[in-house]
Amino acid sequence: MKKSYLLMISGMIVLFLSSCGKKADLPQIKDLDIYKDSFANFSISYPKDWTTAKSDGDNFVAYFPKESSSRFKTYSPDGVAGVRITVQAFDMTAERNLDKIISISKILQPADQFYSAPEKTTVTGIPSTKLAYKFTANDGEFNGEKYFISNEPSIVTVVTFECFGGCFEQYKAKFQEILNSVKVAQPAPKEASVAVNIEIPPASANLVKTSGDGFEIPIPDNFDKVKRDKAMIYIGKRRGDCNIIVMVKDATVQNDLKKIVDDNASKFKNPQPTKEIKIDGQNAYMVNYAPNRDVRSRAYYTIKSDKLYFITLNWCVKEEKDYLPIFQKCIENFKIK
Repeated sequence: MKKSYLLMISGMIVLFLSSCGKKADLPQIKDLDIYKDSFANFSISYPKDWTTAKSDGDNFVAYFPKESSSRFKTYSPDGVAGVRITVQAFDMTAERNLDKIISISKILQPADQFYSAPEKTTVTGIPSTKLAYKFTANDGEFNGEKYFISNEPSIVTVVTFECFGGCFEQYKAKFQEILNSVKVAQPAPKEASVAVNIEIPPASANLVKTSGDGFEIPIPDNFDKVKRDKAMIYIGKRRGDCNIIVMVKDATVQNDLKKIVDDNASKFKNPQPTKEIKIDGQNAYMVNYAPNRDVRSRAYYTIKSDKLYFITLNWCVKEEKDYLPIFQKCIENFKIK
């Protein structure tokens, strides 16, 4: 039996004919391994022979076969049948509570045609919310289940199981075993504020290489590295307002760099015109702005391999000559792995 469906994903509309009752030939899950995130402190079992990808402090993905990766990015009705498991940590705020996170997770639109009503459940004894969704693609039914798990008011762990090719029932028991293995993300410990001491020297001109999530950056040898939420902060002991911040975010859903820059333009106070530049040979954008009268800032955006690199420089106006030239050298030698 053929059915006609209209599917919209992030503004892209796909019209397709779908066939009911089809089932792809995918292998059973055998041995499991464990992934542990050292920043967000979550962990999950996953099939040992599957392809994986990760963004430390943010998400972990395991999928099979490797060729199905692009299909999960667009939820295309055609393509290689596959299975994907994702775990992601989301910070919660007053503006972005659990209901908001569930709402923005509904990327298939119109949502009421694809998603069931959220269900209350428990995962490893923790009160959770389950969100199921499906549609019939050209190679059989697509099914997905998301579990929103949180025992902390400031962070939620979202575990997702998805299958193309009508194979969800085949993996359901193994999915439950994997779900039972989850240890949820924990908020990062609060860092003590950095004291200002004018007797301490400013940024050192001697730079040392340090690595982050998919990048390498040289920093002054008298700077410390601090992980705060999903940001890596490089900061000295002289001034708390002179620092380098690097954030790496997933760009699989939105990888239009100019649109990302434009969408975030309103966040900058007193911005100057955006400039197109290069970072490690990649197209990039830079914007200077002034968050207050004593501090100047500069933001950089670039994308490579479905990851958005967002870098911020902050420096005190009175000590610009001691910090900005050093910070510029750090950016000039920023490398994406």
